[in-house]
Amino acid sequence: MWSFFRENPGSFLAAVLFHLLILGLLAYNFVLNPSSDSSSKPAPVQAVVIDESKLNQEVQRLEEARQTERDIEATRIKSLEDKAVEAKQARKQEEKRLEQVRAKREQEQQRVLEEKKQAEVKQLEEQRKKDAEIKKAALKKKEAEKQKQLTEAKRKLEEQRVADQKKRKAEEKRKAEEADKAAEAKRIAEEKRKAEQKKKTEAATRKAKEKASREAAEQALRESLLAEERQSLIGQEVNRFAAKIKAEVERAWTRSSDSQDGLNCIVKIRLLPSGKVIDASIAQSSGDAAFDRSAVAAVYRAEPLSVPDDPDVMQTFRSFNFKFEPR
Repeated sequence: MWSFFRENPGSFLAAVLFHLLILGLLAYNFVLNPSSDSSSKPAPVQAVVIDESKLNQEVQRLEEARQTERDIEATRIKSLEDKAVEAKQARKQEEKRLEQVRAKREQEQQRVLEEKKQAEVKQLEEQRKKDAEIKKAALKKKEAEKQKQLTEAKRKLEEQRVADQKKRKAEEKRKAEEADKAAEAKRIAEEKRKAEQKKKTEAATRKAKEKASREAAEQALRESLLAEERQSLIGQEVNRFAAKIKAEVERAWTRSSDSQDGLNCIVKIRLLPSGKVIDASIAQSSGDAAFDRSAVAAVYRAEPLSVPDDPDVMQTFRSFNFKFEPR
């Protein structure tokens, strides 16, 4: 029951008012028609008709009144919330203002401290300048005295220097004369040593040149013999692989039915080290176009062609001509 009241307070209140209204009407009827004594006959019961539309209007009016109260309460709550927001904003603004006042006060304190500091610095600077001037005057006086002493010391040193210079020059002259004599003797000995050394050097150089010339001639002879031997071997390998390639191409050649005997052509071939044919073309025609085409076709059919492993020999077969003359 209480859960129904909490969930439907309007309906519950309407039901209660409806029952109270019925009880009120019954009481009102009882007052207008009081009961007679026990000896009299009972009066007939008069039924009271309740107008349902009026009842509904009354319930609706009560519900509207309840809704009005809820609206008023909601408006009051909204007003309180708005006031709370305004108070919060006002508090924030006041906090901001207080923060600005605090910052301004700190800035003012900082400015005062800075001015005080600058005044102290200025006072110290003035005192430093005054002390510097006093020190400068003392130094100037001391420097003057020192300069005077220095001048006197220079004069004495100059006198001593002149005396020492005279003495030194005399000593240097003596030593120079002795040195000249020693140098002359040394020069004569050095010239003699150089002449002997020159003879030895020339002899050694001549001997070294003769040896180098002899060794160079021997080396040139060896290299010439090796080169001739190498060229001979390369030539043999070139001839051997040329014969193999010629045989491979001739084996791959297909004679046509109308091919003439005794035909030949020069075929130019370009190879890779793997034996793959890069290009094959007729360098000198046989005069028979069909025979020429068959020769080129035989070259491609025969690939990969036999090639040497020696790079010097292979260099010949990078691009070469051979006479195609099948039998």
